[in-house]
Amino acid sequence: MILHGDITIPYKWTTGPAIGRFLAELRDNARIVGARCAECNKVFVPPTDVCGQCFKPLDAWVELTGEGEIIAASAVHYQLPWSPLPPPYTLALVRLDGADTELIHLAQEGLKTGDRVRAKFKEERSGTILDIDKFVPLADATVEREATTTQPLKEVRGQVSLPYRWSYGKALSRFFQESRDNKRLMGTRCPRCLSVTVPAARICTRCFVEATEWVEVSDHGVLETFTTVHLPFPGQPTEPPYTYGLILLDGASTYFSHLIEEPVESLRCGMRVQAVWSDERKGDLFDILHFKKEES
Repeated sequence: MILHGDITIPYKWTTGPAIGRFLAELRDNARIVGARCAECNKVFVPPTDVCGQCFKPLDAWVELTGEGEIIAASAVHYQLPWSPLPPPYTLALVRLDGADTELIHLAQEGLKTGDRVRAKFKEERSGTILDIDKFVPLADATVEREATTTQPLKEVRGQVSLPYRWSYGKALSRFFQESRDNKRLMGTRCPRCLSVTVPAARICTRCFVEATEWVEVSDHGVLETFTTVHLPFPGQPTEPPYTYGLILLDGASTYFSHLIEEPVESLRCGMRVQAVWSDERKGDLFDILHFKKEES
């Protein structure tokens, strides 16, 4: 069995003076600016705070026309989590007029090395490099409106999606198949120490020998300890606050961790609990919705 999932991670980063102004100019004025080094006279686009060759601060700003030449181009056909567009799309290295570095960005399909292009800006801009919609042939572009005074953008926020695939392995595959198809919990018994591991594991974590005997355990047990989670974090499957407990299931030798759906004020270590099964089971830990106080 293969577990498919996706973790969305929020982020924020401080732009610094150079990129802060660069992004603000894109957003507010639909124009591209670079920074010139007073030592080597090179113009960097996107701008940096320090010249990478002379190690001198860059504080001379240069406004560019947004026109330039394609130095290289490549068609992208493979989808990645951070792809700016659904493929296929074209990425190009553009040497803007007046710049000494290349800017990599989206370009209109069909453009090739040596073509003259101009930046086409989006109507609604938010202060990212994608405020430039793409580079288009020079004849197809129009000049944007007159620029106004702008304040640097100090911080950028966003989120990145990380899809993953994880193989259960033989032992966990059977464990989750049994929970999905038969609403029963299976463990593996160690032939040496006779401990029963739940969820099932191929190797005993105490003796490090292979456990080949399968044992069905109860979905009732004892709540050994618990904690309430209040803080959110990336990949969190449940919105806080929620309570997680370590449960010693009847017939098991290891703790089974899961959600406890009871008011935290009524919980106590040593109380009896039972599993509440989902009607729609997929073969994961949430085949059990949560544990509740055992019915007498």
